[in-house]
Amino acid sequence: MWRWMVIKIKRWVQPELDKALRTVAIMRKQLDKASVENLELKNRNEKLSRKVEHLEITVNDLQRALAREEQRTQTQLELIERMEQKQGEMMKTIARFDAMVDGLKGRLIKLEAERGRWIDFGKDGPKTN
Repeated sequence: MWRWMVIKIKRWVQPELDKALRTVAIMRKQLDKASVENLELKNRNEKLSRKVEHLEITVNDLQRALAREEQRTQTQLELIERMEQKQGEMMKTIARFDAMVDGLKGRLIKLEAERGRWIDFGKDGPKTN
């Protein structure tokens, strides 16, 4: 009698057991596939993390270089401003010297005229007539 019950239970449970085994097999395949995908994603994530880290280092280097260039530009602008001031002072000095030279030319012409000679201060330099 027990044997008959076991056979009956087995007939009743076997289809469910086979169905559960197929489901477990499908789940294992899906789990294996998901594990492989997960591993691929982890590897890809590591590669991307390294690239991002490299890019961050590059960005930091570029920011430091930009800061240095900005400092150099500022220094050059200050130097140009000082040179322009100096050039202005030199132009004033040159104008003073030009005025002095013109005054001396006038005095020389006047003196030479009193002596009866005059000097031509043209492009080619002084000429005595």
